[in-house]
Parts: sequence; C-alpha cells; structure tokens
Amino acid sequence: MPENVELLTELEIDALGELMNVSFGSAAADLAEILDIFIHLNIPYIKLIKRADLHDYIISEIPGYKDCSMIEQKYHGDFGGLALLIFPYGIEKELL
Repeated sequence: MPENVELLTELEIDALGELMNVSFGSAAADLAEILDIFIHLNIPYIKLIKRADLHDYIISEIPGYKDCSMIEQKYHGDFGGLALLIFPYGIEKELL
C-alpha cells in the first residue's frame, strides 16, 4: 500500500475513539462494581501503525518497554485488526 493512502478519515478515527471510550467505560463500570474498586480511565488514543513499524513505535513510546507485559487481541470481520494492551511488568498481580 502506498505511503500516502489514508486508511481512515479523521472523522472515522474520532468515531472509533468514541466507540472505544463507551466500550471501555461500560467494561470498567462492570468491573468496578464486581470488584468494588474505582477504575480510572484515560481518553483513548488511536494511532494507525503499519505492522512493520510497530516494534519501533513501542520502543519509542513506552519507557522501559523491555519490562512490560502485553496482551494481544485480534479481531476479524468487515474491519479487522489487532489491539494491544501494554502495562508495566508485575502489575498483573495488582490487577488480580
């Protein structure tokens, strides 16, 4: 695919961000109720990155990337992709 091809318009990226915001908010509210905890959410940040550039992007954006855990979720359908949840190594014990 040529470098100058835009996969999503700015409006589509905004809509995707809002969809994620609503979805994460709903999931966090359910989790907070089940575990009786407060969950702080940030505004979703969406960036489309080519697969070949992902490793370099993670290195540049995440301090201490070697000491982190990553969960990968692939999705398929009319719109497919890959979602990554990256958090500091060892925090999974706190999440449990």
